Amino acid sequence: MSKKPVLYKTLVFGFIVLFIGVCVQPFVVTVQPVGKISNEPVMQSTKNRALFDQKSCGVCQSSFNQYCEYMCGFNVYPGNGEIVCFPFYDPSEVSSTCTFDVTLLSGTYGCDGIWYATEYETGILYGIDPFECNIWLIGGGGVNILDLAYDPITYYMYGSSEDNYLYKINQYTGEQELIGPFGGGVGYMIGMAFDADGVLYGWDLTQDSLWIIDTVTGEATLVGSLGISINYAQGGDFCRVTDVLYLTAYTTTGQLYECDEDTGTCTLIGTLPGGMEIAGTIIIQDCTYYPAPPKAPTISGPDNGVINQVYNFTINTTDPNDDDIYYYIEWGDNTSSGWIGPYVSGEKIIVNHTWSEHGFYEIKAKAKDFFDLTSKWSESFFIEIIKGPELMIDSIKGGLFRVSAQINNIGGLEAKNVSWKITLEGGALIGKETTGFVNIPPSGYITIFSKFIFGFGPTLLAISADMPESSDSENRGGYVLLIYIHVNIGGKNK
Repeated sequence: MSKKPVLYKTLVFGFIVLFIGVCVQPFVVTVQPVGKISNEPVMQSTKNRALFDQKSCGVCQSSFNQYCEYMCGFNVYPGNGEIVCFPFYDPSEVSSTCTFDVTLLSGTYGCDGIWYATEYETGILYGIDPFECNIWLIGGGGVNILDLAYDPITYYMYGSSEDNYLYKINQYTGEQELIGPFGGGVGYMIGMAFDADGVLYGWDLTQDSLWIIDTVTGEATLVGSLGISINYAQGGDFCRVTDVLYLTAYTTTGQLYECDEDTGTCTLIGTLPGGMEIAGTIIIQDCTYYPAPPKAPTISGPDNGVINQVYNFTINTTDPNDDDIYYYIEWGDNTSSGWIGPYVSGEKIIVNHTWSEHGFYEIKAKAKDFFDLTSKWSESFFIEIIKGPELMIDSIKGGLFRVSAQINNIGGLEAKNVSWKITLEGGALIGKETTGFVNIPPSGYITIFSKFIFGFGPTLLAISADMPESSDSENRGGYVLLIYIHVNIGGKNK
């Protein structure tokens, strides 16, 4: 489906109160300018809005919706300028609340209990009381804002423009402050939302991808593809309790998706009725502390090694609430670290492990906080463990003038500076001991020879090879007959 502009759909936007259900009849709201809006601290705002208008549907109440059962937004097509709400478990159950006479596109819910929105094309900022069905003009404007996002940590508000810039929006005046371009190939950042720990995410139309946006510079960093083809009239918001992103996305029809903030991949939840397109989507929720699980840990360290050697790995993650963190690491050899900790959120910890057999091993980790809320598993980290240098002596032979033996390296690494020795105890008058040093490649061998031997009588032949990682020795019986050395087959004195 081609990506079509909003006006192509003959949008009739408006403004109203956020009611979910069929408790009130829709009615038209006329915009009235008012004075400066007070953006009071969150604790005061929570106190002021602890109880909401009981004439409204109960699902609109903040206390009911803290676990994100409902979502609301502007029905921009084929609606007649209305606010609609629907439950997450069944987005086909859309309820209309109010209609309005202002063409609104973007929206975000502030920590002061105000639903902020901008007028299409002008970028003028409006405020909505979703519990009394009131709308008022704040001001500002100048640049068309595609979407708004309110930071629950700093209480600042930001907007994305259709020419791919990030703006800071003053919620008191509507003034737009240019921050910087998204860059990175972003094309039309149609939606933005903050997660539970104040990270700004956006999704664009050109690449159909999820991005992390730097609120200081405006630069966007790619997270990954959404896995769907989105068109105009999009909305979305994070549920701060679960730190999950939800999109009201129009693909071939209006649908609700749950998206993974770590990969960008979106999963369909359900379909909105009648091809409905919803923008400015919000979840009504307080900016209150909610225990959230830590992020999935990251693992770094060597990707190869040898058996029976100790290897260090760095594990790191953060907790959205800065709670202390515990880690659980699986080493891929049917052993684990068990839960270790606590550690400070963001602290890089060093753990180590030794493998006793060669092979490929998958390492993964997860984290939990003080409340036993557990993260997703980390991405798998793989390490190849090979045999180190391993020495083995064989092919011991006698003959004229000298004896020989073969030193094999049956390991996976080069055997360096191998010290070897051949000694004859008894029988030899000349050539009783020979020594040397050799390097042996992995899966290779070296043949060593004694010095010239002369003597007469029985002898005990001893051959040894030594290095820090491995050693081997062999003994053989035999006899010396002048310049001929006989070596028994088998073992000592044989």
